Amino acid sequence: MRLSHILTTAGILAMIGGFAIGCSGNSGVSTSGAQDLNLTSQYGGYTDSDELPAFGDVAMAQALGEDPPGDDLDSAEADSLSDPHAQVFFLAIRWGHLDGDSGIVTPTDWSGSIEVGDGTIRVLRLIRFEHMEDHIVRPRANRRRLEWVSHTTHDFDGLLLMIRVPRDSAAAKTLTPNQLVFTTVPYSRTFSLDELANLQEVIDVGTEGNQIAFNSRDKDLFPCGNGSLEGVWMANRHGDLGHFFGKWTSEDGVLMGHLRGHFGHRADGQNVFFGKYIGDDGRFHGLVRGEWGITEGDSISGWFDGTWAARHDLPTGHLHGEWHSSADDGGLTVGQDHRHGEGQGDDNEHHHFDHVTWGKGFFSGWWERDCDSTGSGT
Repeated sequence: MRLSHILTTAGILAMIGGFAIGCSGNSGVSTSGAQDLNLTSQYGGYTDSDELPAFGDVAMAQALGEDPPGDDLDSAEADSLSDPHAQVFFLAIRWGHLDGDSGIVTPTDWSGSIEVGDGTIRVLRLIRFEHMEDHIVRPRANRRRLEWVSHTTHDFDGLLLMIRVPRDSAAAKTLTPNQLVFTTVPYSRTFSLDELANLQEVIDVGTEGNQIAFNSRDKDLFPCGNGSLEGVWMANRHGDLGHFFGKWTSEDGVLMGHLRGHFGHRADGQNVFFGKYIGDDGRFHGLVRGEWGITEGDSISGWFDGTWAARHDLPTGHLHGEWHSSADDGGLTVGQDHRHGEGQGDDNEHHHFDHVTWGKGFFSGWWERDCDSTGSGT
């Protein structure tokens, strides 16, 4: 599925405007997730009301829905997944124009392979693969190696993989490091298992705006539940005010719901974000808040780190990841007084999030549930 086919510039602006000024009806179901967005209250103006599925946005539901499954192991190979002592990693890889650059018409060939020295690679989800154009090469040569065909223009493709490595592998016995080798023409890399334990990285590839994102977790480090986040991060051209919206999935790629929120730069110098997480049926699951920042030496990429809470402000878990946002003037200047709309400079710091020049961007990351949490939210 091509995101930019669904989220046109006009459509995105319309969604932002509707998000900022939407209101609740008497049914108890909100159409916007907030009535008074701000940067100073505990959760930025969001409430614990239920919502319409995907916050009532058809475009969001289509563009940020569940990716198709990609299980392709035969029964004999699948038996290897039953080893209770294996080390398990979940790895999401996305390649192409992650921010959906509609001006790109020249295709990039990302066909390639990934191989682990000793272990099993299982395809959990095909991320935005287009039927007949992008596919897994079958039959697979063996359970350790996976090959695919993928071409992108203005959007991106990717894979969600489960990698199981025996702790008493032959590689360990021979003192040969067990590694994961990713190979494509535009970009190749070899990962150690230690790197895969907690990896979040976005890398520029070539000079045409392509990027590749790696997000990996060791399942043992998060025994109480974790999963991935993916979506659109949209900032004004100065980068100090914006929206994000995306999907919230389980560790194996099952769609659990959607996330929507806003971020900004407060007068006290703090960069904050707020948002709301709902299930795929629209039921309230949590309010999120945290901080964000810009990567040192990179004016258009950064990080976010926060928490989410169930009703009654019950702490439930954490979320964190990376974002990238294009800017018309070539970079973001967070911290300067460039905020748009009414309310700039007032004590309440209430801002209008429509009628501004928005850039395009994306975010990806992980959520994890606290083991002592008893609230809903996963």
